[in-house]
Amino acid sequence: MPPGPCPPLQVNESPSAPDSQPPGPDSGILDSEPAHVDASVEQSPTLSHIGRYALKGPLGQGGLGQVHEAWDPLLSRTVAVKTLQFDIDMTERVSLDGLFLNEARAAAGLNHPHIVTIHDAGLSTQGVYIAMERLHGRDLRQALAAGIACFNVESEAELEVLNQVAVAAGARAPVSIRVNPNVDPMTHPYISTGLKGSKFGVAHERTLHTYRRAASLAGLRVVGIDCHIGSQITQEAPYLDAMDRMLDLVESVEAAGIAIEHIDFGGGLGIDYNGDQPPGADTLWPKLLAKLDARGFGQRRLMIEPGRSLVGNAGVCVTEVLYLKPGEQKNFCIVDAAMNDLPRPAMYQAYHGIVPLRLRADTATSIWEVVGPVCESGDWLGHARSLSLLGGDLLAVLSAGAYCMSMASNYNSRGRAAEVLVSGTAARLIRRRETIQDQLLAEQDADAG
Repeated sequence: MPPGPCPPLQVNESPSAPDSQPPGPDSGILDSEPAHVDASVEQSPTLSHIGRYALKGPLGQGGLGQVHEAWDPLLSRTVAVKTLQFDIDMTERVSLDGLFLNEARAAAGLNHPHIVTIHDAGLSTQGVYIAMERLHGRDLRQALAAGIACFNVESEAELEVLNQVAVAAGARAPVSIRVNPNVDPMTHPYISTGLKGSKFGVAHERTLHTYRRAASLAGLRVVGIDCHIGSQITQEAPYLDAMDRMLDLVESVEAAGIAIEHIDFGGGLGIDYNGDQPPGADTLWPKLLAKLDARGFGQRRLMIEPGRSLVGNAGVCVTEVLYLKPGEQKNFCIVDAAMNDLPRPAMYQAYHGIVPLRLRADTATSIWEVVGPVCESGDWLGHARSLSLLGGDLLAVLSAGAYCMSMASNYNSRGRAAEVLVSGTAARLIRRRETIQDQLLAEQDADAG
């Protein structure tokens, strides 16, 4: 939601207000218990679920890469499920008072935002898998001390640095190497991460050499392998190709005497933004799991990152029409949301559906460019949209549940939007709207003594 007025929902806007009861099975926030659950899964009212997955443990509240053992009733097997990484939408959501915790964190020696968030939320770090390229120096020492379950290493240089830090700390860091399988995910080039020309991962042909080096270093312990070929993937073929190439590497690494405990296959499964037809998880994953079984890896710990496919279409950005500006070539609908609130159109030329909250019969339908008020020609939310509008109308920009709030910024000194969690007819504020005072909080007088 933009910095403008909130939609007319009943929302308790007090950050200190007590939380409501946890959502029940019919709340709409979590799916109800799967219709077909194997008898090996305990039928307990406390059993947690993510979609059809029955978690054999408590549900983590947004832990970074938190891994859960879960029963999949569709596949009739136990799987490992990794919850959403902070990149999806959790990086800034430390708490409603997060902007005022900087001094306390510094005093506690907490530095890296991912690790800080886990500590502030009171979560265990024992199931946390974190990308090595995001850490350096004090961050690495902090992650080792916190007991991070695995460092996902993306280059040979990172291995050397992590080994030095671990040896100095008298520790052995668990590592998984991210492989670049050189597979085209057939998506936007900015979110294509598995091709040889991308910056991510160790090149396929250097993988065995890198694992041998990792296994030789005293401060490292090899535990896994991972890849992530891209985002908003809408075809099966790239996944099937990447799985084959990953398993080829597992075989060659283990033939060299280096055990691989887990395989992290990443995510990237797309959603329907504008008639997109990504494969359903219930059709894609049986094919991938069949490959695992056929090649003898059926009992290996497998992790996936469903990310966008879970939350992308669960969120909307609600914005108010500020002005209507008809023109000779184009008609502009200027709204109070902007590229800082919802960056995907400006960054990826992405399509988001835009619908009015109230249909109008009292004004003609026109073709509008839906744009924000920021002084950038790239500040647009939708091109050539057929809408019946008047000033003050509220619009919903759809499919805003992923890579929107997490990418929002304070560009043009605009405060980031409030976030409201809606369950049925109930709505609750979960992040208050930023103020200009929040933005100025970290600034200091250059002339102060």
